[in-house]
Amino acid sequence: MSDSSILKVSGVRVHFGGLVAVNDVSIEVGARELRAIIGPNGAGKTTFFNAISGEVPLEQGSVQIGGVELTKHASHRLRRFGLARAYQVPQIFGGLTVRQNLWIAEAVESSARWRPFVNADVLARQSAFVEETCESVGLAASIDRPAEELSHADQKVLDIGMALMLRPKVLLLDEPTQGVSPEEIQGIHAVVRAATKQAAVLMIEHNMQTVLALSDSVTVLVNGAVMAEGTPSEVMDNDDVQRVYMGVNPQKKTELG
Repeated sequence: MSDSSILKVSGVRVHFGGLVAVNDVSIEVGARELRAIIGPNGAGKTTFFNAISGEVPLEQGSVQIGGVELTKHASHRLRRFGLARAYQVPQIFGGLTVRQNLWIAEAVESSARWRPFVNADVLARQSAFVEETCESVGLAASIDRPAEELSHADQKVLDIGMALMLRPKVLLLDEPTQGVSPEEIQGIHAVVRAATKQAAVLMIEHNMQTVLALSDSVTVLVNGAVMAEGTPSEVMDNDDVQRVYMGVNPQKKTELG
């Protein structure tokens, strides 16, 4: 692992029966880098995320955060090593307020739920962090609203906020703009940008405007394998990516001038 890399995924392979869903995929992500994972439907993107987060078993490969091997540990313990994830469908408690949702994440991080007594100073710091996180994701005005009353975009933002409450080193984002109206996408962009101040971000995303606006680097998966990687402009100029992912014939594009 290079000195600047916080996440290193090496030679990951996942199969389901006779289907190889992820085939020898390796990536590295820097400490404050935002790397996008793109590719057509069925490319293996979500399975790759599930492999990183321990939700599917690996046939082979290694996943490390800060040099710590994650594959030796159960998925629910990976937050201890700095991994957090926000899902395509927000994993929130609709009947609880925004504040209460964030407090649940704080309790998981601090293990306060297992302690019958909490020092007043600790409680004050935890409360301040809840409010700071709520402010940072743009939900301060809704802090005491039930989560089920939020818009779909704000529910996604709350899910990201809950992940950030875990103080991650690496944050996995699964299609943060999926189902979000064009008017609300800029708000999602602001939250994701802010997240990179705290953690490395690995993001699955289909919206190419979002990929181009936010990403430092891009990895393209096709049929479970890496087709291309590089800066957003390098990947978008790649003939294979244009043909397979964007449906553009580079030769005809050149002929048309």
